[in-house]
Amino acid sequence: MRTSTIGNCEREFKRLCTQKGTRTADGHWSIPVGGKHISTGELSQTLLSKGTSQRERDRAWATIASNVRIKHGPWLVIATGVAIPGIRNAVKTAAVYAPDYQDRTELESAALAGFVYAIHDIDLTRPNICGRLCNRAYVAARRCAIELSRYQRQLRSPTFESHPPALEFGHPDLILAKASRNGIITREQARLVLAVVIERRSIDLEAIAVELTAEEAENQINAAKKQLLEWLTK
Repeated sequence: MRTSTIGNCEREFKRLCTQKGTRTADGHWSIPVGGKHISTGELSQTLLSKGTSQRERDRAWATIASNVRIKHGPWLVIATGVAIPGIRNAVKTAAVYAPDYQDRTELESAALAGFVYAIHDIDLTRPNICGRLCNRAYVAARRCAIELSRYQRQLRSPTFESHPPALEFGHPDLILAKASRNGIITREQARLVLAVVIERRSIDLEAIAVELTAEEAENQINAAKKQLLEWLTK
């Protein structure tokens, strides 16, 4: 049986919560919440409490994310550990896109990767920081689930066989990656075109993942399509 990826993170977080000789007088890492310092062992419960305002949650998460970016050390483990309930929910929600795939190791790994990537670039001045981090985890897990489900359907198909990409243009992923490297479109535009135009995903969810409005995302996609057409038909 495979060990749960999230379970490993949770165990490391719990180990860190009891580790001595770190930040405060009682030997625990801590973070300011509501005008007082809360140890990492109590942090999850405090931030999930109804008595903690969204404003205080966001202040705490802004501090956690800033520490991840600047201080490094154990802060990424702390951030992940505190967000584990939300990451677990992201995996559970995304799993419906791969109903026949029982092993969630890949989905958990994808969700964690999405969360880690997001904590390094998410806008800390906007509200609901943890919710937006967990949404990025969900988007990554959902993308993985869709790919797993697609792969399973191909394997079950009686006519399954591997086809090389068309020589004229190649695989869409490779085209978008090359266009991004060559400065034809941005990485953000490549991501939106792949998700919304090629994979037919919700523009609203994909816009949230890159912190744009749906209208802004649509404008980015339209601009990218125009630039790609000019590039490919030169």
